[in-house]
Amino acid sequence: VTIAKNNMETAKYWVKSESSISIKELDIVEKRDEINKSDVIIMNPPFGTKKKGADSEFLQVAFGLADVIYSFHKTITAGFLREMSTRAGFTVSHEWHFPGFRIRKSHQNHKKKLHTIDVTVFRFVKRA
Repeated sequence: VTIAKNNMETAKYWVKSESSISIKELDIVEKRDEINKSDVIIMNPPFGTKKKGADSEFLQVAFGLADVIYSFHKTITAGFLREMSTRAGFTVSHEWHFPGFRIRKSHQNHKKKLHTIDVTVFRFVKRA
């Protein structure tokens, strides 16, 4: 989030646009009523390890808020996410795979100091 905010400040010098860019760090499931419809959402939802289906819940809310969504998920869930996006009227236009992605212990439920997992960033686009 810090890097994105810094990049946004830097881009203001080169981009002359009337468009509004905002970066918010929040739980879109809990704050869904406070979020305006957006052109693009970039999110890193919980992986659904602690609470089964948590990532799906985040994605379902995002489908109602934007036409383009970039979202970070465990690679093993790719098939399910493709089906879910199709049912919601979206398609997966791009996938970026990161095998052996390192996650540092950042929550109490994390048992290891460092955990590696295969992750994929998906770009979901609303079908016309």
